[in-house]
Amino acid sequence: MTIRFALTLRAVRRRPDRSILVALIVIVILAAASPAAAGLFRWSRLGRLIPQTGFEPSVSVVIGHPTDPNIVYAATLRSTDNTNLVFRSADRGLTWQPASSGLPANMPQNTGINSLLIRQDAPNTLYAGLYRAGVWRSTDGGGNWSNATNGSIAANDTVNALDAKPGQPNLLYALTGTGMHVSLNGGAWQLRSSGLPDANQTQFVDLAADPLHPGTVYIATNPSGIYRTENDGQAWDAANNGLPAGDLNVRGIAVSPLSGRVLISIAGHGLWRSDNRGTSWTRSDAGITYNTTLSGNVGIPAFSPTISGLVYVYNNDGAFTSSSNGQTWAPANEGFTGAETVTTVSLHAAANAVYAGTSISGVWSLTPPVGRAFVPIVTR
Repeated sequence: MTIRFALTLRAVRRRPDRSILVALIVIVILAAASPAAAGLFRWSRLGRLIPQTGFEPSVSVVIGHPTDPNIVYAATLRSTDNTNLVFRSADRGLTWQPASSGLPANMPQNTGINSLLIRQDAPNTLYAGLYRAGVWRSTDGGGNWSNATNGSIAANDTVNALDAKPGQPNLLYALTGTGMHVSLNGGAWQLRSSGLPDANQTQFVDLAADPLHPGTVYIATNPSGIYRTENDGQAWDAANNGLPAGDLNVRGIAVSPLSGRVLISIAGHGLWRSDNRGTSWTRSDAGITYNTTLSGNVGIPAFSPTISGLVYVYNNDGAFTSSSNGQTWAPANEGFTGAETVTTVSLHAAANAVYAGTSISGVWSLTPPVGRAFVPIVTR
């Protein structure tokens, strides 16, 4: 589900005034700490997913190609008539083309793709997890799709989340209503649920693999909180120490690829952070507002894969950013009109970009593109 929020200072010839250098350093620090507040970065609406005017389809996932900065995919729900479930852009979102050939065309209203995964070692291969339609695969960059549902995943299962084992991208994870399933080299899916709570009394909502500890996976559940495995799902244990007592409706999980820190979103309780791989948890939503949403409700966070500590998250109040792994947050809404409801955020390493999907307004990006250097030039 990457950005560089620092001004680049070129070498200055002939010793510029010390006061100028100090001022420039302060600008760098402020920009890195709060780019939106500094007014340096703004959200910009990208090209329309569909040509007709009016509401655009609700965007459920935005994901970037791992090496090509121009290629972006947007997955959607059927919130508008005759929409496609996947769109592909080859120009960083300026224009979009349907990329749904072969996917089910009869999805119920407001359902569609819950998760979209690109194989890092074969980026033309994509997997999609659908509502009541299992897993689907494309091997040509979204040009054509075929059903990849088999084994322990039924054709009418809802797939809530997909991920792959870090360092072994041919080992896939899929989360359904019965638990986590694994598939190796495209083989049949196998259920691995030993230690998970009873599926008849539990909703399995989200999963995330730990990029720094291959084999470690977290599952978000309702109402049983967080479960963790360290062996690809062979055995699971609860990991709720420090979380609020009572039922826990965990809506999303994110794991930092740089530090292994974990952020989870709990309905009614905000964000919680673990610095020790789920051994204990601390509330971590200071600065997030709940003016237009139920208190404590927040979306799924997204960590930067290149900037340590940088995270984005969202709720009905808009987007928020943190440079401290979620310890504190600040609004990041400059450029939004106020009419947008953010539904997903992601950071694209190859393009140095942050993308936001919305409920009726398509895809947005944080501009200028991250990684482009702002160069204050000092001359004498």
